[in-house]
Amino acid sequence: MTPWSLRIPLLAVVALAAAPAAADPTLSPPKPSVEVTLTGFFVPDGFAARMAAFRYEGDSIYPGDHFTFNGTQLTNARNPADNFFNGTRTYLGSAVSGVYDVPRLSGEPGSMAGYDLDTVDFTALLQPGATQATVGADSSYDVFMLGGFVTSITSLAPSFGQAQKTATDLNGGAALQGDVLEYSIVFTNTGNDPSVRTVLTDVLEPGLTYMPNSLKVGPPGALVARTDAAGDDEAEYRAAQRTVTARLGTGATATPGGSLAVGAAVEVRFRAAIAVPQGQVANQAVLKASGQSGGSEKTYLSDGDATQVGEQPTIVVIYECDADAGCPPAKPRCDPTTHTCGPCQGDANCHDAAKPACQPNGTCNQCSASNDTLCVDPEPVCDVTSGTCVLCTPGPAGDASECINDPDGPRCVPGPTVNHCGCFVDADCGTSQSGRVCDSSAEICIDGCRGEGGNGCPHGFVCTSADTTVGQCVPQDDGGLPPGHDGGNGTGNQGGGCGCAVPRAVPGGAALLALALVAAFTRRRRRRRR
Repeated sequence: MTPWSLRIPLLAVVALAAAPAAADPTLSPPKPSVEVTLTGFFVPDGFAARMAAFRYEGDSIYPGDHFTFNGTQLTNARNPADNFFNGTRTYLGSAVSGVYDVPRLSGEPGSMAGYDLDTVDFTALLQPGATQATVGADSSYDVFMLGGFVTSITSLAPSFGQAQKTATDLNGGAALQGDVLEYSIVFTNTGNDPSVRTVLTDVLEPGLTYMPNSLKVGPPGALVARTDAAGDDEAEYRAAQRTVTARLGTGATATPGGSLAVGAAVEVRFRAAIAVPQGQVANQAVLKASGQSGGSEKTYLSDGDATQVGEQPTIVVIYECDADAGCPPAKPRCDPTTHTCGPCQGDANCHDAAKPACQPNGTCNQCSASNDTLCVDPEPVCDVTSGTCVLCTPGPAGDASECINDPDGPRCVPGPTVNHCGCFVDADCGTSQSGRVCDSSAEICIDGCRGEGGNGCPHGFVCTSADTTVGQCVPQDDGGLPPGHDGGNGTGNQGGGCGCAVPRAVPGGAALLALALVAAFTRRRRRRRR
């Protein structure tokens, strides 16, 4: 068998050294050793630390080889401290035999043909807050090469997130003043470490009155009644503070909280009467716990609404309404059974004349996809995303029919508060010789032209712009066009001939000089044609 390894460096993983020595202990070989310092990590309060190391040439018959962490020799059930490199494949002291290995070896001492692969636990050799450690190897007799090692420091902590708290009206029907609510709080340790000093507290709102001797604590389905008095068991109700307190888990007493194993659940129940005639009462439990492996104390809140992100109080609404008219716009429908207000289920639940249409989110507004006839001029179109009446709606599927003949443009342009009719490009404002262009800042059509790249001027007019900027259409001179123009159609001078214009007035002798230059230029052209 040819030994091979895949090294996966974590933290500061390096090949340490080869440690040559004679295989025969009678030759009194030197005692090579090597150490390396690991850095770049931080040990949390609660943690588990493990290291996997692989070596070559180690065997079980010669002792005197050691593997150390922070100066302490590592060992387990199959790797003695004085013969750690003994041809094993182990995980935390147990021999490992790979199901798909060919050949399949036992992993016991001497079985790996000069190759070691061992994972050991060194949690006890690290302290919280440590940022470096020393790994070493040495040998008195054995010959081995330390190929590499991988260290793993895992945070360990309990977790009690997503704890559910429910309230049941024991009187049934709508929640009314005097009804008794039974609260149930279930916390489950979903972390990777048992909790310690686990304590739950629940402060009652003024709208609730605690029902004496209703307190129960225990695993779900196996609750045990507890007294309200302090000091005789692990739970009590303190009337002065209006607080239910329960110390939870194995080993909990009247003083300290106990321990909840990973996956263990605990439930606390108590009852309270509704003390107010209307409105709502909210209640939320608080659990505090530390980690058995040293994790610091953390606080967890119960959750009364699993459909929302985060931990919500458990809210009980007290007799809000007898009819829809008693409900607010955000919750316009009165449930006749619970007498509480909730989302609308149709337009019939929307009684505000200004907002007669039921929206998909359960509120009422001006219009909806199923009731768009409620919108009239000057805002005849329903924006179904907001439930409001608007002039137009943008996009390929929008309604811009009101903008077709609008002088500002035929497109529906979305605005920060309202939509308006307008344009996006010059082509929205007419043909290439319309004398109208799109003002890109206001996104509306205006009178104007572009020398190139947009709409030009009607026949008989020229554009004062020679580029893509907006100019004005002015009457064309009989004597010609300004340089670079072809009649104002925005395409440039492409008609041939003279592209210049004779000025309308040239004072005194300057006029005669100009005429002479034109005559001379004309004669030269005639001569060239002969």
